[in-house]
Amino acid sequence: MEMSSSFKSYLALLRLVDDASRELGLSHLTSSDKQVLLAMTEFAGAGNVAKSFTYAKYNVVVRPEHAVSRAQFFKSIDRLLNARVVKKQGAGRSATFLVKAS
Repeated sequence: MEMSSSFKSYLALLRLVDDASRELGLSHLTSSDKQVLLAMTEFAGAGNVAKSFTYAKYNVVVRPEHAVSRAQFFKSIDRLLNARVVKKQGAGRSATFLVKAS
């Protein structure tokens, strides 16, 4: 049975994403971490500043099928901070996050 061209394209895209993830040192991020990062980036917009990005605001941005639990949200925030993908400014859980642009 021959693979469809769409499936071949999908596999090629997965390889590219996997390679880029390893190159950036982000291969350890979980699917949940990536969902939180994508939502934060969407919330931040062009300025890459997610001001007062809270779990409640995350739930407004993310599609329901990609939502994570509150506990997982904060674990993912910690992983993103440790990976230096985002930087936290201010104190508390409603701090401002700067999404690394480069």
